[in-house]
Amino acid sequence: AASRALPVAMLTGHSDQHLVTSALALDVNAFAVKPVSANTLGQRLVSMLRQADDVGWLKSPEDYEAVEVPGRPRPKRKAPAKQRTAIEPEESKTLDESRRSARLKRPAGSAGKLQEAERLAGEIANRLIKADTSDAPSASDETMTRGVQNIIVDSGTEVARCVLATLEDMLASGHLSSNDVARSLEQDSTRKGAAASQISLKDGAETLVDKIEDVPVGAILSGDVMTMDGKTIAQDGTPLTPQLLSTIGQLQLIGVLLPQSKEGVSIGKSELAYRFGDAKSMDGQPMTLVQPQDVASGTVLANDIFLNDGRPYMLSGSQLTDRSVTLLQDLRELERVDSGVWIKQ
Repeated sequence: AASRALPVAMLTGHSDQHLVTSALALDVNAFAVKPVSANTLGQRLVSMLRQADDVGWLKSPEDYEAVEVPGRPRPKRKAPAKQRTAIEPEESKTLDESRRSARLKRPAGSAGKLQEAERLAGEIANRLIKADTSDAPSASDETMTRGVQNIIVDSGTEVARCVLATLEDMLASGHLSSNDVARSLEQDSTRKGAAASQISLKDGAETLVDKIEDVPVGAILSGDVMTMDGKTIAQDGTPLTPQLLSTIGQLQLIGVLLPQSKEGVSIGKSELAYRFGDAKSMDGQPMTLVQPQDVASGTVLANDIFLNDGRPYMLSGSQLTDRSVTLLQDLRELERVDSGVWIKQ
């Protein structure tokens, strides 16, 4: 019988989005984008087979059976497993350490993280609505949850927590209504800015100032963004994602933000100071933006990676293996992830 860790490659095209999602959940080892030459396919298979000894990513059969695959009947519930033979304490300890080591090496799966993002979005949205002390009609749970999830997905959990905690305080103090917050968290699909691949080629740390709508996506915030009562929305060194730029822009329109300053001089309320270098992760460590094809095994992620349909794929702090680097590059070819990846220096 074939080993459960037998490497599997998926030959696919750009339209097979639902198949790619299912294949990721089933831990496929590589994707090849058609049309593909015999030489390219051969190189991909050789690379994949070199990684065959790494089985730390392998999950239990039950986990794979629970994955919903289009066209496959839902698995029937199994009867409780029979009592297994007792394991000696020392043997149990060795097994636990082995499993823990494997979990640390492999990237986080998308399903569990997606559920966590959805749960967190609902929890925060409910808290924000309850914190509203204004007389204005409250935003619906659905609208608020969608807005909260937008910023979690786009800006990462830690940046989102910082922004949302400040908004909650402003709701409780009556400075904002839940409708104001919902509008602030709406995804701005019309925003245009330099692509991450272009930003990564620039390393100047000189501070620039532009109208908020003209600040390029992927630039670095220069100076903290604060509310009138001194609460920090976003810290100096934070990468400016589309959602974060949209949120800051909306809050500027509402008039609850302090003007930034450059060299001690206040800049316009509708402007934002930014730069193209010296980015920092939420724990204060330097990070840099690189292309998936330039990521090396052993690299530590500084920000979460999300698929382009909003599904979380890998967590910040994950150490990339040869297998996960290959998959990341394949997903970029499929246009399933952004062109830039933030890594710790």
